[in-house]
Amino acid sequence: TTTSTTTTSTTTTSTTTASATTATTTTTTMTTLLPCYVCPSFPVDGCHGPIYNGGQCEARTYDHYCIERGTLRFECPLIAHNDDLIAVNWTQNLSLGLQWGLSSNFEIMSGDLGLNHDGNVKRQADLLSYSGGFDVKCKVCGLMISNVQDTDVRFGYYAATLVWGPNTFDSVINETGIEGYALYLVDACHGK
Repeated sequence: TTTSTTTTSTTTTSTTTASATTATTTTTTMTTLLPCYVCPSFPVDGCHGPIYNGGQCEARTYDHYCIERGTLRFECPLIAHNDDLIAVNWTQNLSLGLQWGLSSNFEIMSGDLGLNHDGNVKRQADLLSYSGGFDVKCKVCGLMISNVQDTDVRFGYYAATLVWGPNTFDSVINETGIEGYALYLVDACHGK
C-alpha cells in the first residue's frame, strides 16, 4: 500500500456469572505510513517506485558511455505517525569531472512531488550517500552563447538561436551513438 489507510476492528465479548455481567471491548487500529519518492524525472535507474517508511533504495546513473557511473542511496525517514511528517530539503553538488573545471557541478536537490491519488503530500526521499563518479564525458564543442536574446514577444515563450559544434568524447570529436541534440529548460526536479 502506498497511501495512508486506517483500519479499525472492534471485538466485543461478554461473560455472565450468577451475580454480574462483564463486557469487554477491544479496538485495534492499524495505520499504513506514507512512503517516500525520488523525483520521477531524476536521471537514474532505480528508486522509481515508493520507498516505504524507514526503507532505503539504491539508484545508479544511466548506463551510457557519455556518463560516468555513480551510485546514490536514498532513505525514507522513519516516522511513527503520518502527522509527524518531516520536511526533507537537501541540496548536493556532484562534481562533473576535471574536463569541465574543478568548480563545475551537477546540483541535485529535493523537490515538491505534489500529491498522490488520495490527496496526501508525496514525501521526498532523503539522499543518504553517493559514491562513484558523475562526470559527463561528452559535450558539444564551440557553444556560442554571446548575445543570446529572446526574439519571441509572447509572455511565457522564449525563442533564441544557439550555435554549437559536434560532440566530443574525452576531448576528441566523436558522434558515435549521438542521435540528435536538444535543449531543455528544467525545473528543480530536473523535469522538462
